[in-house]
Amino acid sequence: AASTWIYTLARNLSIDWMRKQKYPEYDLDSWHEEADEPAVLELAEQAVMSDQVAMAIRQLPDNQAQVIIMSFYEGRSHSEIADRLSIPLGSVKSRIRLASEKLKQALRGNHDH
Repeated sequence: AASTWIYTLARNLSIDWMRKQKYPEYDLDSWHEEADEPAVLELAEQAVMSDQVAMAIRQLPDNQAQVIIMSFYEGRSHSEIADRLSIPLGSVKSRIRLASEKLKQALRGNHDH
């Protein structure tokens, strides 16, 4: 069938193209030693910051932590949060604003040390 012939032709051309690219091969032992130091440091800083944010969120009152997680981590809109929690939209906005201020203060405090 023509479709089989076209598929086989495309597959073979793809394999030939990939072979010509000569992708470099990496040894995991040498990769660790050759890792880009600034990138590794940046990842480490992001991990530390992520831990600090998680710790700060855990310090929030439950109702504020809940709306922060739903908004920023789950990507829900304010009105969707209000519907899911059966609370007024104004309460969602108020809780997010209060929680954001507390998080800013907590995170500023961590950077001052």
